[in-house]
Amino acid sequence: MEEKSKGYTSFITSRGLMKFKVMPFGMVNTRSTYNRMVRKLLDKAHNLESYINGHTGDWEGHKQMLRNFSERVKGANLSLKPSKCKIRFNKLNFLGQTLQKNSVGPQTETAGRILNTKRPKLKRNVVVCWE
Repeated sequence: MEEKSKGYTSFITSRGLMKFKVMPFGMVNTRSTYNRMVRKLLDKAHNLESYINGHTGDWEGHKQMLRNFSERVKGANLSLKPSKCKIRFNKLNFLGQTLQKNSVGPQTETAGRILNTKRPKLKRNVVVCWE
C-alpha cells in the first residue's frame, strides 16, 4: 500500500488511532490494483490475456503456456485459488458467456431467464434507468 494511502485506512480502537500497513483483505476488493498487477504479470506473455485466459492450438502448446504462466505466478510470489482454475475444457461458462472452441455466446441459462421474463402489467413493475 502506498504511504499516502495508509491514512485512509485509519480506524479508532481502545488503544488509539490505528491504520493498516498493507491492504487488509489482500487484493480481493481492489479491482484496479489487481488488474494492473495482472497486466504486469502477463506483459509480453504469448497466448495469455487479462482474466488469465490462455488459448493455444494444441495440447503441447497449452502445457507450455501453462508452465510459463505458473512460473510467472511463482516469480511474483502469488497464489491461485484451485476452485477458480479451469484447465483443458472444451466448453466453459465465464462472466455470463459460454466460451467454446470457435464461438462465444450468451450463457443459455442466463439468456433463457431473460427471454422467459414476463412482460410487466403495472407501471410500478417497470424499472427506469437514467444515465
